Amino acid sequence: MIKYKVVAVAYRDVEETIIKRICKNSIKDINSIDDLDSTDEFCTRGFNMNNRICIYLNWFRDEFKKKLEENYKIALMEMPFKEGVHRSEFLDLLDEEYGEEVLVLGKVDV
Repeated sequence: MIKYKVVAVAYRDVEETIIKRICKNSIKDINSIDDLDSTDEFCTRGFNMNNRICIYLNWFRDEFKKKLEENYKIALMEMPFKEGVHRSEFLDLLDEEYGEEVLVLGKVDV
């Protein structure tokens, strides 16, 4: 049974209103490589929010580092699956509309 939809979005050079819409369901905002590396201390056994963030970051770590080096900021989102389907479609539309300024890096159903 799928419980969550996880979506990673990179963005840069967009208006504050668009950033707020992108980050609405963010569980982790990553603005630098230091932000990406600082979460390792929260990784433990279990499946609470911190543990899930660590798992998700490991899935996308290489892609995140690449985009951070290109001056993107990243929003990592986890949403209940039913809500996440619609939200994911909205993020895809932003990706199409804004081109290189908004990029959906990946989606995973958990």
